[in-house]
Amino acid sequence: MKKVLLGLLFIIIVLSGCKSQIIREDLLACSRLTNGYWQIATMDASGKNVEVVTSTLVDKRHPVWLEDGKKIMYRTSNGELYILDLTANENQRVLDKFGQISDPDWSPVVQRLAFTRFSPNLADESNIWTIRLDGSDQRLLTNAPGMQYHPAISPDGRKIAFVSGKGFNAHTIWLTDTDGQNQKPLTVAKKGYDLFPRWSPDGHKIAFTSDRTGNLDIWIMDANGQNQMQLTEYEGLDTYATWSGDGKSIFFVSNRTGQLQIWQVDCMGRKEKQVTFGVCENNDPVCLQM
Repeated sequence: MKKVLLGLLFIIIVLSGCKSQIIREDLLACSRLTNGYWQIATMDASGKNVEVVTSTLVDKRHPVWLEDGKKIMYRTSNGELYILDLTANENQRVLDKFGQISDPDWSPVVQRLAFTRFSPNLADESNIWTIRLDGSDQRLLTNAPGMQYHPAISPDGRKIAFVSGKGFNAHTIWLTDTDGQNQKPLTVAKKGYDLFPRWSPDGHKIAFTSDRTGNLDIWIMDANGQNQMQLTEYEGLDTYATWSGDGKSIFFVSNRTGQLQIWQVDCMGRKEKQVTFGVCENNDPVCLQM
């Protein structure tokens, strides 16, 4: 009897160990060029099981995951903001009284949306705002000449990284508290562009796009701006990074095949692999962080 109990205990331990090794594959949302329009699509991190989840004849960009993957927020080419319920397959426009909205990013922790709002009179002037989805508690975080754009809220909801620049001068990445206080630059340059900051899941690092070596490539740095490191080296375009769920790799967009497709790079070994293939271009990837 004792041997039987020991055998059962061994089997339970082995099975428990096997279960602990099961890793959920990341889920991506992106903009996918379909029949002449950018539509929102979802797929596995391997690029399989692609599902185009929108169909109206208007471009849709910059998807953002909501409610643990049950909903997706996106903006249209005319600056309208929508939320798609993936279960009910229903679209709802939000913040329609607030004008054109760009670069949406959502924090489930503080239940706030960060976005870029361009001046109605000046195309090269914009600022960062935050707001609740019901339209209440509007906050202007930046109020500077030039352009402030591409906001990214930290995982704990306390900080926002964004891009600041004027005209063809340097565009660099800045950091601010979510109340607009303690603004400071994270990158410094006399020319060129540092763009699309994205936080790692643990909030310790920020990925971004930079052309400081001559071409747009993917870089990472500590959340305080230290230890900036180039991850990709390609003569064309590498841009729009998003972290994997475990924070060990980054998905990004590249035109190295002649089309915009999603790739993945290991943050340590810098090994790269292509994720999406075919005639449809893919852009604006965002990984579901659980």
